[in-house]
Amino acid sequence: MRRVRGTRRLAASTLASALAVAVLTGCATSHRVRGADKAGGSDAPLVLRLGDVDTQDDPNTTWMLEYFGNQVAKLSGGKLRIRVIYDAAGHERPDVEAQVARKVRDGSFDLGWIGAAAWDELGATSFQALHAPFLVTDDVLLDRVATGPLAGSMLSGLRDAGVQGLAVVPESLRNPVGLRQPLVSLGSFRGTRLIVTPSRATDAALRALGATPVHRLGKADLDVMSRGQADGRLESLVSYLGPDIVTGNVSIFPALHTLFANPASLRALTDAERAALERAAARMLVHVVAQRPSAQDAIDQFCSTGRSASATGGGRVVLASRAELAALVRATRPVYSELERDPRTKSLISKIQALKRSLPPAPALRVPRGCSVPPESGPTGGTAPQATSKLDGTYRWVMTKADAIRFGAPPDVDTVGNVSTTTLRDGKWQNGEGPAAIEGTYAVTGNRIAFSWPSENSVLIFTFSRDRDGTLHLTPTPSVERGDRGVWSSEPWRRIGPPVREIP
Repeated sequence: MRRVRGTRRLAASTLASALAVAVLTGCATSHRVRGADKAGGSDAPLVLRLGDVDTQDDPNTTWMLEYFGNQVAKLSGGKLRIRVIYDAAGHERPDVEAQVARKVRDGSFDLGWIGAAAWDELGATSFQALHAPFLVTDDVLLDRVATGPLAGSMLSGLRDAGVQGLAVVPESLRNPVGLRQPLVSLGSFRGTRLIVTPSRATDAALRALGATPVHRLGKADLDVMSRGQADGRLESLVSYLGPDIVTGNVSIFPALHTLFANPASLRALTDAERAALERAAARMLVHVVAQRPSAQDAIDQFCSTGRSASATGGGRVVLASRAELAALVRATRPVYSELERDPRTKSLISKIQALKRSLPPAPALRVPRGCSVPPESGPTGGTAPQATSKLDGTYRWVMTKADAIRFGAPPDVDTVGNVSTTTLRDGKWQNGEGPAAIEGTYAVTGNRIAFSWPSENSVLIFTFSRDRDGTLHLTPTPSVERGDRGVWSSEPWRRIGPPVREIP
């Protein structure tokens, strides 16, 4: 791990250029510029830059944007290309989605992709109806709203923020996830600190339940949780849920994405190009609705993989009782009075309620057998913080050329072939020796280990297993960037002995 300090994202400059080529090969490097090809006969493709708040490793949205980009190229006959700029506003501030929206409005990006909940922070209230608590609570209703005329009404409201909406795209339902205790009743919500995307509607709902919203900080969320400054989060059911406690039938809001454009960028297109872009957005919506996992699918997947071995501290799913759910709904009713002060929001809430009444009742969520039982406590079990001394030792591993290629780095990147030696001792870690050494702290919860890295203002979270000989196998959570995955977890950590160094 010699290059770890300078290898945030695995030699950031080197990896970034490598990934950019992978995302968009053979296209113009500057957006919204047309130019003749080398033969001088035909124009090069017009490249539109799309800002996305997520990282390229995020499995929940990259497949959607890749499909959109492919459709744009196909429907425009190759005249348009989409270049996705991932992590477009960084990840160390709570307003990353608002920052991306502003960059689109100001012309830094041609297109943007952010969560629907964030728009009320930018003065566009047309999506607030979607975040009326416990209104959209099943997948059928979510898809009908996203694909019907209500979506068009909501997208038209983005003009208030200076952009033009193209599509509102459903991801999943958004449920509470407790780090240490289940969130099923008013009493369990009261006094908790829950991480959420900044949104006035979301904040109001959490406060009505007695919780305190903690605004999402991207990777810094992990640091907040590892230091005990949050008790849980509201999370899309298709996101990484980890060894935590998911309340399966308390869907407070849906999780949706918005695709939108800079008006001047749209005007610069020909009629045919603009039509191709709009048709590609419509096709993406249809594709996502057909392919995205349902809430039941997500729970089944979580229970089969998130708890691959319950004795190693996998998460669990709990259900609120009918009385508990009714109490939660009643507690949030005052939020409706606040939201309905806006006439457009009031009208949209009424229309969603009417659509909901017209649909058959959603089937009750089923929790797979054994998934609601707390994991057995043991050497790595449970969800409470565990002693770190059981992992004390000196470990070595080598990143190979094949590892570098697998994680998107050039095969000659200077971490290849280096022997990484790391010491874990009493909750502290150190890599290397002397002035070049780097260090931090770590915490173990169940089968999850969180490495705090102060010099990089970062927390890297992995799940782990341990062989009889002490070898550690780290599996990165989706929040770990691709380069860090390669450096930290591409090979097993072989335990070569006890910790022989004192760590400051």
